[in-house]
Amino acid sequence: MKRLVLFIAAGLIFAAYMERVEALSQGENANDTNEAQEWFQKGHDASDPNEQVEYYKRAIAIDPNYIDAYINLGNVYNNRGMLDEAIIEYKKALVINANDFWTHNNLGIAYDRKGKLDEAIVEYKKAIEITPDIAAVHCNLGVAYKRKKLLEKAMFEIKKAITIDSNNTVAHYNLGTVYAEKGALDDAIAEFEKALSTNASFIEAHYDLGLTYEKKKKVDEAIAEFKNVISVNPNYANAHNSLALQYLKKGLVSLAADHWYKAGLLYLEEGDRDSAFKVYEELKRNKLKEQEQSLLQKLNPEKGKKSESSQ
Repeated sequence: MKRLVLFIAAGLIFAAYMERVEALSQGENANDTNEAQEWFQKGHDASDPNEQVEYYKRAIAIDPNYIDAYINLGNVYNNRGMLDEAIIEYKKALVINANDFWTHNNLGIAYDRKGKLDEAIVEYKKAIEITPDIAAVHCNLGVAYKRKKLLEKAMFEIKKAITIDSNNTVAHYNLGTVYAEKGALDDAIAEFEKALSTNASFIEAHYDLGLTYEKKKKVDEAIAEFKNVISVNPNYANAHNSLALQYLKKGLVSLAADHWYKAGLLYLEEGDRDSAFKVYEELKRNKLKEQEQSLLQKLNPEKGKKSESSQ
């Protein structure tokens, strides 16, 4: 059997599978156990979250001590943003086995995502006490410390993760974000590049590397990284926005206008009207009338029509 394991990186949830090595909890008899396992497997194989929830619940109804079913049910809720429900399921799993380090880790993630960083840190530490040599958990603890602005503690934990797994892409990326926040830009660049050496399509690393080059006023390098992001994900609104600003610095006004307009449309698709309006303000400030009016039409159709008729 497999259970779904979560680990977090700079606010992003990543998923991986870990083989379950402990013996599965037993039902009242072999038939009950087999039936519970069948429902668990259906939940594991299902792609629809509603079906996953149903199947894991059926496994639990047959075998109330089926810890993996509680954990996977919690993970489904966690991935759906149903964090209170996830926390309940993880706590039920810990009643069955208080020393399951992945459950402590995943409970920490749920707390982390709720903004309860102190509770998250407690759970990550418990996971580390049980199993000290899992890079992902040290990385998660480091991210929680970073969010609390405890940058030295964050660096210690993330470096510990890298000591355990020197090729851990997420750990190198997170260490880069800590260095960037500390203003150690060259160190940040080095870590982002290490992350990209193990995963060239890691768009967050490309994006933050671009931002770091921007801080160092290396416009061409920043442009290259933002273009790398867009080549992997053409709908990355922040990359279009950042790329537009770099093009403007080089006097490439038409390209800047195109990418600002694209960013504005993407922000609107995401429901982020505030960011879309900021893009509109940039277009207006830089007298990019065509894109300004087109985006205004999307933001406020009636106002856009009036503006067009007054010209």
